[in-house]
Amino acid sequence: MSVITQGRLIKSNMVNNSKLEAEDSIELSLTKEIIILEQHLYRPPRIHNDDKMKRHLIQRVLDIWSDPVSRSGDSDVSTDIRICQRSGPVTGELLQPHAVIRFKIPVNNAEKCNGDETVSSEMKYFPRSNNRNGNTKVNNGKDVEEILQRIMNKMRIDDIILDHLYVEGIEMTVADLMLFVFTYHFIESIDFQFNSLKIYLPKLCAWFQNMTKMPKLKVAALRYGCCLEIFNQHFEFQNIYIYKFILPEVLQKDSDEDENEEESELQRRTRSKYRALKPELARVLKIIKEANIEPIAGEHPCGKDITLPWSELPCAIHPYEGGLPEKRALKKCQQLENLATAIKKIAQPGQTIVDFCSGGGHLGITVASLIPYCKVFLIENKEESLLIAKSRVDKLQLKNVTIYQCNLGYFHGKFDVGTCLHACGVATDMVLQKCLDSKAAFVVCPCCYGAVQNTHLISYPRSQLFQEANISDKDLLTLGHAADQTEVKTTLEQQGRYCMDIVDTDRLQYASEHGYDVVLCSLVPQTCTPKNNLLIGTLPTDAAISS
Repeated sequence: MSVITQGRLIKSNMVNNSKLEAEDSIELSLTKEIIILEQHLYRPPRIHNDDKMKRHLIQRVLDIWSDPVSRSGDSDVSTDIRICQRSGPVTGELLQPHAVIRFKIPVNNAEKCNGDETVSSEMKYFPRSNNRNGNTKVNNGKDVEEILQRIMNKMRIDDIILDHLYVEGIEMTVADLMLFVFTYHFIESIDFQFNSLKIYLPKLCAWFQNMTKMPKLKVAALRYGCCLEIFNQHFEFQNIYIYKFILPEVLQKDSDEDENEEESELQRRTRSKYRALKPELARVLKIIKEANIEPIAGEHPCGKDITLPWSELPCAIHPYEGGLPEKRALKKCQQLENLATAIKKIAQPGQTIVDFCSGGGHLGITVASLIPYCKVFLIENKEESLLIAKSRVDKLQLKNVTIYQCNLGYFHGKFDVGTCLHACGVATDMVLQKCLDSKAAFVVCPCCYGAVQNTHLISYPRSQLFQEANISDKDLLTLGHAADQTEVKTTLEQQGRYCMDIVDTDRLQYASEHGYDVVLCSLVPQTCTPKNNLLIGTLPTDAAISS
């Protein structure tokens, strides 16, 4: 049921209430914009690389819940879990430095919630505890932790539903602070009739109440003259007036008027990791062949001499320090060698190198250590990752590293070399566009080819060559989905590699049309990652200086 329909039903019920027939009732019309915001909060949050986040979240929940020691209270992850009788979801929280990721796991009646495994007809919290014989028994003596462990062991990525906890998703942004002030004054204007407003705007009120629980925001609000305690105490001012809210007509096209049906289908395919049908892929490959488009071939600027002396480098540079397990750390070392040596070959003394989507700083920190005569910027929007990067930078006492917490689109500084390792989908093209706009060289290893889609900043195909061949954005997405099927020793590996090369040829052809000398080569060894293409671009002046 939509928020509008739900609001109308409640409103009609309230109109029949004798209290609203009183002379002292006040009728207020809510604005269209506030209803659009309410609708926005109902939608699932859009999260970059949400599959990776969900896998990480599942593993953290499993580790914390299965390990009694980590539930002793010292963990930085909340393990308060609640389950509901019958169809209610298992829910929990993953604490971030200044945000909370709330997740829900749908519980299937037949498989996961038998009749003798219910706890209560309402939501109930189960705090972390080491005492397995404590007060956590349910019907027929079943242990809650035992039930939850069984449910969690069956968790899949599709079971994780992230809450739209903040205005822009699961982490607080400046938008939350700006809207908080306006929302507070709106509630103040209706004499703090917060509980009445909840009936009509449940999501907005839930967001506002969550914001009021943040300690630093409480301090700032108090200095500003706002009293937030009344919201947490379920306090409502006694007022002689009773407010009736009128909800305006808000059609879907008012908030999504620029989104046509074709674009919606394209985005649906991207979100669902849709696999292209064979006839569809065959048609696109035929267009590629008839247009005489061939993958751009080349080799690494350092040839085969790409190894780094890891044993001679400080320990904090090694990917182990970034929290990677041994097997992944070895492959990460091989990936870093390919990019770092290429960057070292291109960069000149005094230049600025930007590691976009830097994560825990594996690439940027390696480059900063190898090339101390250059400045290195780490650009990342996740605070948790940047805290890891900062810790490593501090250990190494690197003076040539600057850390920026922001989306890559918000970085507008001047730089000479741009790089990124496995930036997801459109993010790779945003990095390339940043480099072209700054006339900077680039060393890029793409990822998530099936996640490319048109945005207000990037449109596909990128190059004039592909556009003149009448290759559409849907065709490129079809190639992208096929390019994601590059796992070693699979029947589709060779086809996937070819499609991956074609998508990257479009990217490099676009750079070539802007005056760049471009190279497409593979990481060595190719087994270090299924997404092992390396895109290198330099302007002729850079190439001359380097040689």
